[in-house]
Amino acid sequence: MYVPSPGVTASNNSHVFYSRRGNGPYYCWSYEEVNQRWKVSRVISQGFDAHHLSLATWKTVPETLQSRLTDHYLE
Repeated sequence: MYVPSPGVTASNNSHVFYSRRGNGPYYCWSYEEVNQRWKVSRVISQGFDAHHLSLATWKTVPETLQSRLTDHYLE
């Protein structure tokens, strides 16, 4: 799990995490306050700089997102 590095703006949402499995694509996870759920979208590598990400500790990842991640990567 990754979060935007300090000083990097997280697309108007402070609840943003990124995931990647192995050498696969990055996924952006953002929390929708209105629907109260985590929304996932695959990150387009063009124009995306992974150097702007920092590692997140598992305990900083909300439990609701942890379970969503488990489902996402099992599919």
